[in-house]
Amino acid sequence: MVHSNGSAKPFSEGMRRSSLGVNEFSSGTVSTPGAADVDVDTLRLNFSHGYFINEAIEVGGMLGYSDIDSGGGSATQYTIDAYGRWYFDHQARLRPWAQAYIGMGNNDPGGAAADRDLTEYGVGLGVSNMVSDSTSFDLGLDYRMQTMDDPGGDVDTDGLYLTAAFSVFYGN
Repeated sequence: MVHSNGSAKPFSEGMRRSSLGVNEFSSGTVSTPGAADVDVDTLRLNFSHGYFINEAIEVGGMLGYSDIDSGGGSATQYTIDAYGRWYFDHQARLRPWAQAYIGMGNNDPGGAAADRDLTEYGVGLGVSNMVSDSTSFDLGLDYRMQTMDDPGGDVDTDGLYLTAAFSVFYGN
């Protein structure tokens, strides 16, 4: 329940958060050695689960599935990340946060091309709008970087993701 003064139930140590989100890769490039940079468009679905180690800091894991279109080709990508998120205000209705994450995954360009292992890392800023004591709608902007192993040389991508997610808080 969001109270009349605009506050909601504060986060506490031991609390958990599960979230389902959609990311749209709005601005990015793929850089391959010996080739021109290519613009990319990515739609990514995420499921994350976190644990509050205190009232302001959450740590957790994230699973991602991406559908990627770039330069006339397409790829499917699966990732697993570890993240940390710090909430600037853990008692207000609007709770701004900053996060960092690192992970690994697999990029499947389809056809005869070989799958590529990848590493990714990034940072983000956002806000959680507490619609009740146990649910929020989250908006964020992430800057994500990836390096994919490729026989012709590593392939690097980077760009901005606009993120929208629905979160459920429980425990403690």
